[in-house]
Amino acid sequence: MPVLVKIAFRNLGKNIRRSAFLAGAIFLCTLILLITFFSFNGAQTQMLKSYTTIQAGHVLMLWDDLASTDKTSPQRFINVSKTLTYHTDEEERNEKALSTARIWIDEHQQDIEHEFPIIRRNATLKTDEKQDLSFIIYGLAHGQDKFLLDNASITMAEGELPQAGTHELAICKSKADSMGVSVGDTVDVVTKTDGNETTTTSLSISGIYSDGAFFDNFYGFVDGDMAHDLYAVPADHFDSDLIFLTNQDKAQETADDLDAKLTQAGAELRAESYLEANYYYNNAPKLVRITFAVFSGFILLLIALGMQSSIKLSLHQRLGELGAMRAIGFSKTKIYAMIFAETFFLTIFAFIPAVILALLFAAVFSTNGIYVGVAASTLFGGQYFFPFVRAGQVFVVLGMMILFALLATIQPGLGVINQIIVDMMHQNAKTARQRRNARRVVNASFDADARARPIDVHLMASNDP
Repeated sequence: MPVLVKIAFRNLGKNIRRSAFLAGAIFLCTLILLITFFSFNGAQTQMLKSYTTIQAGHVLMLWDDLASTDKTSPQRFINVSKTLTYHTDEEERNEKALSTARIWIDEHQQDIEHEFPIIRRNATLKTDEKQDLSFIIYGLAHGQDKFLLDNASITMAEGELPQAGTHELAICKSKADSMGVSVGDTVDVVTKTDGNETTTTSLSISGIYSDGAFFDNFYGFVDGDMAHDLYAVPADHFDSDLIFLTNQDKAQETADDLDAKLTQAGAELRAESYLEANYYYNNAPKLVRITFAVFSGFILLLIALGMQSSIKLSLHQRLGELGAMRAIGFSKTKIYAMIFAETFFLTIFAFIPAVILALLFAAVFSTNGIYVGVAASTLFGGQYFFPFVRAGQVFVVLGMMILFALLATIQPGLGVINQIIVDMMHQNAKTARQRRNARRVVNASFDADARARPIDVHLMASNDP
């Protein structure tokens, strides 16, 4: 084996140009795969983070009217035309549902990390000159502002989120630009209360948050108590309750248990896990993964074909060397092992700088993000996504590239070591003259073989009629 390794290294050094071409192809394959994996990590996390932290939690409690809506729309929880919440004329049933929910939550406190009962209703945003009808008031529960900022679900471009007990509002940058307002300005918010009264409240802009996906830009964040006042909602009522578990893997099991309790109490309130609350957000990362996989697969196919052709050409140029190795006693297995070793060493040499460059890519863009624009924000969960590294993926790519090297050498390698030289001359002949020469070599080899073979007299006699 050491001899084969030395020969493999010698062959790599003999043809620097060919070796550099193969190493470049392997480097490119590795880099594409690693960047694809790291980018998908960020895109998947961004989409699910925006959905779970702002819209659904791990388990979502919602009223029956909202629970009955279409689960495939990304705007399921953004009803700009109609508020889907409890029925104000069924207060006794509402109280029973809320009491059942509170008892269940108290019994499962050890499993709950955060709970945010929120107000989320449509409103109208107005200034002296403009108004915006596509506007949702989002009443932040106690501690939710810090939670959203810590999880980078919201990034403040200017100012801050509203503080408790203030008449303040935070809106997205695109709405601030379209309405012509900035931090410190005052706007009017028109709402319809539980008593069906239309009220107008003046609020000061405390902050402007960076634009995310279009479905995250409808929100105007206010303090939870302020939201209750805007809609005259009783203190113990909510529109949705976002529950975050200590173990996210138990989301479906927990939601089913809570929903069963709520259904027994009358089904005014329902519970859904984030896995079922909206199919769009759970399926979009899969679509991103397929897109990345198709793109990467196409690039890898082109590179693989180029590698295989290069290896095949190189082996045909080295037929004399391979024949000499067979003549001095090297087996077909050892010769193929040498051919594979050449590609294997190139794979390792090209893999290391590709990993370093991919890690550098992740380090830079994990902080600054990759901008995908407004149009793609629906698919990626925001106008930016942030790649990050999972160590296991590096080893997966290494395994893929070693397999890639093996597959690239199988067809040309086995083809060369199993083929007779004269057969290869005949197959590769391009002109009539080359074909005639190939036939002469074949005939001469058969004549020489016949002269060398002893005549079996007994066999001839037995065949004589």
